[in-house]
Amino acid sequence: MGPFCDFCSRKGHDASKCYKKRNKEKKQAFASETSFCGTNQAFGVSTDWDQFLIDTAATSHFCYERDWFKNFKELTTTKALLADKKSTCEVKGIGDIDFIVKDIKDSVMYTSVDLNLIHKRLCHVDIPIIKDMCKNKSVKGLEKVNIKINNESCIACNVGKATRTSLKKNYACKRVTKSVLDKVHMDLWGPAPVNSLWGSKYFLSIIDDFSRKIDVFTLKSKSEVFSIFKGYLSRVQRELGRKLKSLRTDNGMEFCHKDFETFLRDLGIRIERTSFYTPKLNGIAERFNRSSMEAVRTMLQDSGLQPRFWAEALHAYVHTKNRCSHKLTEGKTPIEIWSGHKPSIRHCRTFGSLAYVYVPIVNRNKLQPKDKIVILVGYAVNRRGYRVWLPKERKVVESIHVKIDETKNGVKTLFGKVKHYDYAIYQLDQNLNNDSDCRAQDEKSSSPKTPSSLDIST
Repeated sequence: MGPFCDFCSRKGHDASKCYKKRNKEKKQAFASETSFCGTNQAFGVSTDWDQFLIDTAATSHFCYERDWFKNFKELTTTKALLADKKSTCEVKGIGDIDFIVKDIKDSVMYTSVDLNLIHKRLCHVDIPIIKDMCKNKSVKGLEKVNIKINNESCIACNVGKATRTSLKKNYACKRVTKSVLDKVHMDLWGPAPVNSLWGSKYFLSIIDDFSRKIDVFTLKSKSEVFSIFKGYLSRVQRELGRKLKSLRTDNGMEFCHKDFETFLRDLGIRIERTSFYTPKLNGIAERFNRSSMEAVRTMLQDSGLQPRFWAEALHAYVHTKNRCSHKLTEGKTPIEIWSGHKPSIRHCRTFGSLAYVYVPIVNRNKLQPKDKIVILVGYAVNRRGYRVWLPKERKVVESIHVKIDETKNGVKTLFGKVKHYDYAIYQLDQNLNNDSDCRAQDEKSSSPKTPSSLDIST
């Protein structure tokens, strides 16, 4: 009598050689080792695509591109059981894939916006300020921000904004004014260790006490301060229909010379000076100097741009700072208090991102490309659009026809790596400690440049 199988109840073989038993054991072992679940219809996708189809009901997704995985683990099992529990497909391994969700007209898939991305778009403003703006709906463009997600620490902020531990309890400055232009604070910063792209060494900051709105002007010499202030005064008084009542400055010679004081007295503007060697009495302007240089240092560190871009970073920071709420303005932004209109930040993009600017047909022939690869360095002045740096032409232009790719760093993409200029960036902050309230004499200058809110002509 021949062998008999106890598993399939057939003669001619025993249970150790039963094919049915072996096949069942293999299926059970594979099912216990993998958690793949999919549909065989997903494999009809052409391999020429650089897009990814997602089934939101599937527990796992299949991808044929090995390069798309940011981490990849080889599997000993080479087959996966599909959703019908019968079909199988060959697999190599398992891992994670990062991808960008594309908005489609009339069929848009909305996702929550990463708080870290908004943090970079707003020139690395503090996270608590962004959360407060979301809570109070201070601006347009933060509706989709998820403020409950866990945010990674910003390396650029840790490097650029590090401070010593304070041994005394800080106190918040109280706002005593009741309307815009009741008082403005003015201070001069510089000289910078590195000239800007257009040769500027200093910047003048003018801050309205009530709204906290900031205006900055880059200049080549201190002798330009008086003419810049006269232009600023004429503009804001006509814009608001109000008169400036008081001006607070330190005792720098650029603020204390005879022509300046005579001009202020003739207009009935009260002059407030700080005590000698007491910068805390002009705390609002001095604090802005520190905050702005922290932001500039952080933006240059994050983007990899050279220190000579400090003026571009400064203006980009002020543009976003005026659209962020302040703890003394009850959830409103400086722009809203100043103009009465709620601003939007939907146009804000990460400083230093890779971008493409359209070249007008008059500036190219029929065979030349329509776009140029550029780097985003700020926002256009007195018009809609962006400021971009053209590396080959070595100049900055303003254009509304700009496409920005925030997923790519402009310097790294164009030049292969990001360089950090630690010494020069460090020196930017050292000027805050080297500035003296009582400046001995004004810097001599010949033929100063016509003042403008942004020291550039393109």
